[in-house]
Amino acid sequence: RVGASAGDVASLASVNTVVAALLGFLFLGEPLHVLHWIALSLCMGGAVCIAQPDFLFRSSSSDNSGGQWKGYLLAVLGGTAQAGIAIASRKSGEVSLEAMNVITL
Repeated sequence: RVGASAGDVASLASVNTVVAALLGFLFLGEPLHVLHWIALSLCMGGAVCIAQPDFLFRSSSSDNSGGQWKGYLLAVLGGTAQAGIAIASRKSGEVSLEAMNVITL
């Protein structure tokens, strides 16, 4: 089997909120307070705990052929792309998020 399970992909793709907060901090100057940093860390930790990637948890499941990391990587990249669209839409001002989604297809 190559790839990650649907639940793992969903949990890792949900990092888009965390990435959007970090990109907003970096590019839009939005403030992140201590409580925000704690919440972002807990979100990332929760996504990793749900996915339980083999390279961190050293599981010995027999249905894994070593290709799960590709699914994990694509899930995180997909979440990052979603966050990038949201930040680009905010930065662009009058262009709606829907228009940005259509443009990026």
